[in-house]
Amino acid sequence: MLAILTAAPFLVAGGSDTASAAPARGGLDDPIDADLYSYNEMRRPGETDDFYIYVYNDYDGSGFGGSSAPGNVSELKEVKVSYTGILDEDMEPAGADPLEWEVDTIYNNNGDGYTISHYGAVNFYADASSTYLRFRIKTENVVPGDYYLSFRVDFRYMIDWDGATQYAWSSSSQVFTKHLEIRSHIEGSGYPDFDIYAFDENMGAHNIYAGSTNKQFGIQGLFSASGGTITDVSATASFPDSSISARYATVTNPNLPSRIIWRVDIPADTLPGKYTMELMLHYNLNGDPVSEGPTQHHFIVLYTPLLFPPPSDDLSAPFMTFSRDALPESIEVPFTNGGNVDLEDIIVSLDLDSARYIGDDMTYILEDQSGSIRTESIDKTIAAIPAGESRSVTFDMLDFLPRLPPGKYRIPIDYLAYYQDEGATGNPSARKITGHWYERNRYEQRNILREITYPENTNEAFLPMLLIEIVPDPDGFLLSSYVDSGYNQAPGTQNARMRLRVENYEMFSFHNLEYRIHVDDGSPFQLPYSEVNYTGETLLPIFRSGLSGSSGTSTYSDTFYFYASIRQNAAPGVNYFKVDIRGYTQFDQPFNQTISGYITITAHQPRFELISVDVGDILSDRSVEVSVEMMNFGLGGARNLTCFFKSSTSGFISTDQPMEVGDVMPGDRVVYTFTLRPDGERRYFSGSYSGNVYFSYFDDLGDFDQMFSGSNLNIRFDVYDKLPDLRVVKVEAPLVDRGDEFTVTVTVQNVGSSRTSGLRVLLPYSSAQFQIEDPEKDLNDLEPGESIVITFTMKALNEISDSGVYSFTMLFSYTDIMGRERTFSDGEGESFSIRTKDRIIPSEQRQVVLSDGQLISEGAGNVILGILIIVAVIVFVVLFKGEGGVTSIPLRKEKTEAPRAKKLELEEDEEEDDESVDEEDEESDEEMNW
Repeated sequence: MLAILTAAPFLVAGGSDTASAAPARGGLDDPIDADLYSYNEMRRPGETDDFYIYVYNDYDGSGFGGSSAPGNVSELKEVKVSYTGILDEDMEPAGADPLEWEVDTIYNNNGDGYTISHYGAVNFYADASSTYLRFRIKTENVVPGDYYLSFRVDFRYMIDWDGATQYAWSSSSQVFTKHLEIRSHIEGSGYPDFDIYAFDENMGAHNIYAGSTNKQFGIQGLFSASGGTITDVSATASFPDSSISARYATVTNPNLPSRIIWRVDIPADTLPGKYTMELMLHYNLNGDPVSEGPTQHHFIVLYTPLLFPPPSDDLSAPFMTFSRDALPESIEVPFTNGGNVDLEDIIVSLDLDSARYIGDDMTYILEDQSGSIRTESIDKTIAAIPAGESRSVTFDMLDFLPRLPPGKYRIPIDYLAYYQDEGATGNPSARKITGHWYERNRYEQRNILREITYPENTNEAFLPMLLIEIVPDPDGFLLSSYVDSGYNQAPGTQNARMRLRVENYEMFSFHNLEYRIHVDDGSPFQLPYSEVNYTGETLLPIFRSGLSGSSGTSTYSDTFYFYASIRQNAAPGVNYFKVDIRGYTQFDQPFNQTISGYITITAHQPRFELISVDVGDILSDRSVEVSVEMMNFGLGGARNLTCFFKSSTSGFISTDQPMEVGDVMPGDRVVYTFTLRPDGERRYFSGSYSGNVYFSYFDDLGDFDQMFSGSNLNIRFDVYDKLPDLRVVKVEAPLVDRGDEFTVTVTVQNVGSSRTSGLRVLLPYSSAQFQIEDPEKDLNDLEPGESIVITFTMKALNEISDSGVYSFTMLFSYTDIMGRERTFSDGEGESFSIRTKDRIIPSEQRQVVLSDGQLISEGAGNVILGILIIVAVIVFVVLFKGEGGVTSIPLRKEKTEAPRAKKLELEEDEEEDDESVDEEDEESDEEMNW
């Protein structure tokens, strides 16, 4: 039920109205219940609705003041209903009626009203009750919102009765309202109202910052709220606050669901707080145009704390320009409060150690000292800067790093500041901090600037930075060049190959370089043979890919070779020349610069080459003299030439001090002799040896070339020790038979060139054919060429074969002249053989075994015995060469230390021995009388 508001009743005698006090509730305070039947409380623009008014008498007669009441005391007479207008959501008159009443006359029984008994009701229509014509309203051009339809019910009620026929009546009225909600056919995500958003370029929703330019602003998530088809949607926005404006008032979005967005500008000095936008929607509903009334919507302008140094986005307008050789010690920087709130307790920091170098619209972040302007930041404080005002700060003690690359730099500026939030945006009042300081995790300024700029700026150019420019030194970049000392040349040298070194003292690199070395007057260079047909003041250009930059205390350089002739009249000493360089810096900036280089012109130098090396005999102190013959093939002389040999073979040293050999002019020969001996435990020579002869001398200009500075001559030579060499030269043994005990006499000669000390011999034999009673013997020392006879006692066992040849190997042990001990296990030995008897024709035999292993036999026998002997000789030879017999033992091992020449002499001696033996054999053959 809707409440009925009544006026105070009054009592009039004789039918006149007389005022009376308001009765208690249940009486005249609420005598009527009323409602609108067939009525929809929510309508949309353009919709119609039919209804009638239902009035119900709930009066209890409590307004009667007489002594006795009749039965109709609760009856209401002359009940009439009238429409009084429409109220807004605050129950205030809404101004012009937004409703169209197609039928707006309320039938009140021809103006007489109705009598309604207690608990009775009457329906009010637009005509006589017999036709029941309902009222019809249409919401055309209605502003969506909450409204109230207001009606007044007039009536008369009984206040007294005479007990017979006379009644006294009083007039009163009651107002009742009916809620009416007008909704748009289009609704937003904040159903049923529209929500206003400020969009960033990624369509996130939030409130809007002062200073926003071309900001997206409007309604999102629109959809059709009715069953009809909505097309051609447009909306018109206006701002009562004239400081905020839309770039275009009306926007159109043909279809739903979607959003309607304006582009608005919020001045930077717009105060934070709540602001209003008026909105009117226009669209077609099922093809019919609909225009809604203006509605008001609210949005928040936020606090925008912003602190700006001078702008750095225009590279052509740096804040300050310095020469690299005259960098300032302090700079004064103004700061402007570009927001809408006062800032106080401000800390600003010039972040010099994070400066960005800019070249060709590219930003290069140079790490550490190579990229920073300075190794630390500089902090300053500012008490306060009101909104829209500026203050200046002086940053002193800058102390720029040396060798900064010329160009433009953006120096980050960090800051922290405080501001007072007065609660205008709906938050509690508080003192808040803001700023931009990477190391302190403050990013408010970056976030705000990204919100208010269009298009959204995601790089660092809009952050607080100071743009400065450093111009090059008048002398250009710090580059130098010189010819490496190892390639210094003498006057008149033709077509010389030299190496130029270019050093870069800058912290940045260069690339795509072209070098041109001057050969004009004043230069020590001339064109080489290869460029005789080339005319110009420089050599042909040399192209290089790059030149690295220096870092800290390290200097980087590039080296390359070039050919040029040295002028004949070039003065000895340091000579300077020019080098033209063109190319690009690390930052792709072209440059063209001429630098100075130098070369040291030397005197003509000697050049020694080896003629021969002569090695003397090994002396008793185990040393040997080596003579080196050299020739000076150079163009310069060597005065006071001093030589020194340094062995490169481990274990051998030169015992001499550096030796002066005199003056050696070009073409002269000189012999340098030094002594070499083993060093440490090694006491013998065996093989090839090498080393270097180093020189020191005074050249033709009197300059001293120090020993070990590079002039040297490598030599190689062979030295061998003359070691002992033991050989079996004669063996005497009988033909043996089973069970024979016999002796074998072996003659051993030292055919080597040095003595053996503590000579011992071992005849090992472990087979079952023979027994040796004394296999090991201690002998005397054996000098070179001396012989010694060794006798062994043996016994032939039954296991021997007839007509067999058996070989035995003697092993030697001794100490040579170098003190080196040769043991039996070293395997140095000699072999000999014996024969067993032929049981058919027994005989005796004397054997001579020469060093080459040939066996010659003597004795008596017949032809058959001679043939057998020849066969035995052949078998013996085979066995002696390593095949062996029944008990074959390895032959003598050659001494690898013996000189080759000595071996050849020994072979010649053996051939002579072979001839003498052959003669003896011929004589024996004659004696045997075959």
